Amino acid sequence: MPTPTLLPIIAIFILLPLYGHGQNSGSKAPSCISPDTAALTLHFEQGQCHWEAQRTDSTDIHFQAALNVLDIYLDQATQSSDTVCWSQAWNTVFDFTSRLQEKSHLQYALKAIKNSVRYFERMPVSEPLALAYQEAGKIYGRFRFNEQALEYSFKALEVREAIGFSIDISEVYNTIAVTYSAMGDQGSARVYVEKALQEYIKWEGPESKRVLNAMNNIGYLYQKEGDTLQAGKYYSAALELSLKISGSKSSATANVLNNMASLLFDQQRHAEAIPLLKKGAKISEEELGVLHPFTCTYYLELGRNYTQLGQYDLAEPYLTKARNGRLFSLGLQHFMTGFAYLGLAEYYAAKGELPLALKYIDTTYQAILFDPDDKLSLADVSYFPLLIQALETEVRLLSEQELSQDMLQHSCKPCGTLAASIEYLHRNTYNAKASRAMRLKLKPTLNICVNTTASLYRQTGDLDAYNIALSISEWNKSVNLFSELKDLSQKEVYRVPDSLRVLEWKIKRQLNMLDREIQASTDPQIKAGLLDQQYAQQEALRSLKATYASQFAKYYEDRFQLGRDMAVERFQKLLFIREQSSQTILEYYIGDSSIFIFLIRKDEVDLISIPLTSDIDKVIANMQDGIYAYFLSARGQSSKPDIETLTRQYIHSAHVLYNQLIRPIEDRITEEPLIIPDEKLQFIPFGLLLSEAPKNIKNFVSYPYWIKDKKIGYAFSLRVLETQMLRANGPLSPKSMLAVAPSVPLSNLPYSKYSTSDGLTSESSFLLDNEEEAYAIASLWKGDVITGKEATKEAFCSLMPSYKLLHIATHGQSDTLWGEKSYLTFTASPKSKTNRLYVEDLLALRMNTEMVVLSACETANGQFLKGEGIISITRAFTHAGTKSAVTSIWPMENQLTSRLMLNFHKELKQGVNKSEALRNAKLNYLAETPGFQSHPFFWGGIIAIGDMSPID
Repeated sequence: MPTPTLLPIIAIFILLPLYGHGQNSGSKAPSCISPDTAALTLHFEQGQCHWEAQRTDSTDIHFQAALNVLDIYLDQATQSSDTVCWSQAWNTVFDFTSRLQEKSHLQYALKAIKNSVRYFERMPVSEPLALAYQEAGKIYGRFRFNEQALEYSFKALEVREAIGFSIDISEVYNTIAVTYSAMGDQGSARVYVEKALQEYIKWEGPESKRVLNAMNNIGYLYQKEGDTLQAGKYYSAALELSLKISGSKSSATANVLNNMASLLFDQQRHAEAIPLLKKGAKISEEELGVLHPFTCTYYLELGRNYTQLGQYDLAEPYLTKARNGRLFSLGLQHFMTGFAYLGLAEYYAAKGELPLALKYIDTTYQAILFDPDDKLSLADVSYFPLLIQALETEVRLLSEQELSQDMLQHSCKPCGTLAASIEYLHRNTYNAKASRAMRLKLKPTLNICVNTTASLYRQTGDLDAYNIALSISEWNKSVNLFSELKDLSQKEVYRVPDSLRVLEWKIKRQLNMLDREIQASTDPQIKAGLLDQQYAQQEALRSLKATYASQFAKYYEDRFQLGRDMAVERFQKLLFIREQSSQTILEYYIGDSSIFIFLIRKDEVDLISIPLTSDIDKVIANMQDGIYAYFLSARGQSSKPDIETLTRQYIHSAHVLYNQLIRPIEDRITEEPLIIPDEKLQFIPFGLLLSEAPKNIKNFVSYPYWIKDKKIGYAFSLRVLETQMLRANGPLSPKSMLAVAPSVPLSNLPYSKYSTSDGLTSESSFLLDNEEEAYAIASLWKGDVITGKEATKEAFCSLMPSYKLLHIATHGQSDTLWGEKSYLTFTASPKSKTNRLYVEDLLALRMNTEMVVLSACETANGQFLKGEGIISITRAFTHAGTKSAVTSIWPMENQLTSRLMLNFHKELKQGVNKSEALRNAKLNYLAETPGFQSHPFFWGGIIAIGDMSPID
């Protein structure tokens, strides 16, 4: 049974950083003070002996006596004005705490370190205080108390920055990186490891062991983010450096080989990984011994690779050695021990021994302090990546058993916990990229969860199972958009100043841009500057988070705690309150071999599973090409015979998709379906699906489009829709309507590109009649108009929050490589560097608008991010606060679009809802426009998305 890779590299380098700072274990007492060092050592050794004999009371007596001696010593040392005495006193503290490695010793280590912090705080900006904070962070980190580890590490960072930079600050960066990684935030961890690497190079040059370790760790973090190309690049550089400075038989080289083997494991190249691990194991045995936790890493990975190859007789001895060694050196409640138990669970699962596999999975949970019966214990988990992997293993294991009703119910439990874990991790990281990478890696397991919970729902009608499946489907759709909308709503509720919201947006935008530039940079000096900027922005974000925690505690608590479980009943109640009885929500989820359809009405829910009968992505691409390539052909860019071929391609694809997506449930869909598409289904308008092949392919008006039967709307996700619908009940903008028609010289308009599988592009229609369109529509609503020179970006941004309805007739341009760079064009202004309003600019704005109509090209198109959706202009307006939008998936002809838009507003003015108004406008267009211009390209790409309620 294939399973995801473990995390060996974090254990080898980042987790247990070198402690020394130049001191030696067992350092001598300061010459200026005469502590009872012999008594301290005696009590410590006796305490250790009693602990090994499990005599708890005696252990406590002796360790406490040792602490008392240490306390007297610290008091004497800090009375001295000699900083050498302070540093030597610190060495004694360090010697004591570094020997307390077992979790049961934690209370004594913490007492020692807290006492030293209390004493050394007498010297607020001093090396001993920095070391005390630093060691406190390490101790908490050693036993994976992550929040406390961060707290003390950042205190150490502040002191070190105050007293002046030295190489010791890099150890603080390292501890912070370890902790973020343990919390599952690999992106933030990478920022601090990069900073540590800079410091190592600065103080030690580019060829030191610590430089090597940092490069290795950066490779690991890229690997966990799913960027195998960058990971391989750093691993290769680390290996080259290790061979140069340490030789082929050093533990440093062995560790790099281990990490490269981990990458091979991810790629299922197990036979290639094994020789690397054997070589590393031999080196580690000779240098560290067979019971050392790092040596056990090689045993564990060897066992896991042999398990994947089905060579169980070779796997079992290695896995047992890994488990025994880590139990001996670390105890049970340590995440590295947890990994050893999970390796055994995978082994017994592969052999089909379910009881033993489940037993070892439960032991894995114990090792990281997780209670499977209590979701609130997620906050106490010591190592989140291991929890996710253990849940993933349990889900896969249970799915391979015969799915009786009892087994299905048992299988649903880890599915629900996995969904909750993803939410918890997403809420507690500012790094959206890392969160999405994790969801993508988990997609095969999440597909299993949807299939399992759907099966239980169909057998029993269990709504809990339905809601687990629905929550997983939602985690594949506009996750960041929903999170941002929810956060913005909470900021308003708790009166967080708008200045902080804008500041957070600026920081996140800068981090996003810097991450791209860093990966693309090949110049070391430029990259170093970019890394400095990235670190500064990361620190600014941390500072902002601290501001939220101290000044807006309730907001902070609500933002980062586990949210409400997904509940379809809650949404049904909302549909009932809004009196939307004719609306049917259809949320699609594309699995490995099935499409799942969540059908939701105010009085009914269902979950339908339909086997995939074709390569759906290919069919979607064929439908796109069939529509768009005809438009190119009509402009003389393709030969006439291709027109009929491409039209038939569209017809075939649209019919195949209708049979796959609509036919199985067509009798259950009311007159107003609201579609929540999944993955690349977002690129097609469902209204152009065909229930059958047309009799005359040249008569486009006669085609059996689904739009002829239904009033079709769309939503980004169910949670986004719920947010929009609830927001619509709040206070709206005071004025009725604003129409905007910028003046854009034709020479300034770039070509509009629409990507297809054949790489086809076309010239977009230029602005011709947008002013006439704006005046005509504004007159319907007795609204305001800004056109020509007045229609600048600055004017629009200042006016838009004041209106209930916005209509923008301009040029739009999507960017399929970087969605935040998609834009709308406004009249040039001397006050602005650009007349373009980018997606990234819209993300900083706020509005409370009922509807935005985007009479512009490609406003629903943009960068497609798997697991998130299309980063488009429409999405940006939704983020800014609009409840709904009318938008276009592809380029549009200006004059024809103006006619359709005017008809849409006329229908809307009659009091019908938005999806009905758009349907009527399209049907009117078809009735009035026979011949070539009735081709679906000219009208079919316009859709309505969001809350479909009528305009009041």
